[in-house]
Amino acid sequence: MKKSDSALVRQNLRRRYLDYIQKHGSGNRVPRIVEIREALGVTNYMLMKCIKELRQEGLLVCNSRRNGIQLARNIRKRGVVGLFLDQGRSCDYFNSPTFLEGFFHVLGREPGVYIRCLHCPGPAKISGLFREFGLDNLVIVCENKFFSEVYESLSPALRSRTVFCMLDCDFPHDYPENVISEDCFSWIREYVGAAVRRNCRSFIQLVSAPGSPSIELFNEEIRRQGLEWSADRVVVGSHDLRRRIDSLRKKYHVDAVRCMSPLQPTFFSLLKDWPDFRPYMPLYGYKFLAQIVQDSPWLNAEMISEDQEDYLYRMGLFTGEKIRDAIGGDLSFSHVMFPRYFFPDAGRSGGTENLRKNKRNLKKPQLS
Repeated sequence: MKKSDSALVRQNLRRRYLDYIQKHGSGNRVPRIVEIREALGVTNYMLMKCIKELRQEGLLVCNSRRNGIQLARNIRKRGVVGLFLDQGRSCDYFNSPTFLEGFFHVLGREPGVYIRCLHCPGPAKISGLFREFGLDNLVIVCENKFFSEVYESLSPALRSRTVFCMLDCDFPHDYPENVISEDCFSWIREYVGAAVRRNCRSFIQLVSAPGSPSIELFNEEIRRQGLEWSADRVVVGSHDLRRRIDSLRKKYHVDAVRCMSPLQPTFFSLLKDWPDFRPYMPLYGYKFLAQIVQDSPWLNAEMISEDQEDYLYRMGLFTGEKIRDAIGGDLSFSHVMFPRYFFPDAGRSGGTENLRKNKRNLKKPQLS
């Protein structure tokens, strides 16, 4: 039997089972399993599996052996939420456990929600999960390539009941509705804003390769803030870095530097040899970069981002809240660019560690 056929059989059995017990039940008491099995002509295995699902969804209750299985007095079907993680293949591993921690922190306290963790062999099969498992809503945690294939395969009605959580955002996307993604260039605004608050006026950029979208966006933000800027302030590659930086120092009064991560070790070592050059350097990175800053006291650096795990935890919280508020109905929200929090001096004071210790107290983020 094909999997799709099996799903139809289960759906049909649920409907026939509920119809039969409502016609032949006494009060809230359900007829005996033997009687129902013979009346419906199904196997004991299929019937027990059907009963298990209906109990999990709150339609049936079993308080004791003496009372047997009963219809719930206040029949209120639990909302069924599917959780699909695009791991590439069926396995027992999750590469985003802190997202799940935040997600279950919200929905784990909701008695009216039933969560099913799902696997599907391909994007085109996703729509069948709604019918096969009786889903009210679906959460898909995925990357860009998988998203585009799934989104096209879903009907508008199913899209309105699905949340897409994007885990990779290397450049801005014009996503449609019901998508939660990272505001991946909010750090650029914070970069330049942090420098302005320090009264810096003259930036240079050290980049590993040309063509990155962040370079031009950074230049635009510098011009928008009214800071000094010219094209020769971008240094590309690590070749002869000392000479090229020396040349810019003589030409401009450089008081702030943006340095891409591949060039950071080289530039940090140069700064150690230049005691007279201490430009302000806002840094965007994770725990390992905070440790480098702590181990380099000669740096005039400031960390402005939280740890990746804390970001995913907040994203899980927010996704859980979206599902909880829309359970059983359409989600219908616009694309949300989900920002990171910024922590001035986190690299010096251990701000990323402090957040992890206090993440239970995180408030719902203010989204722009």
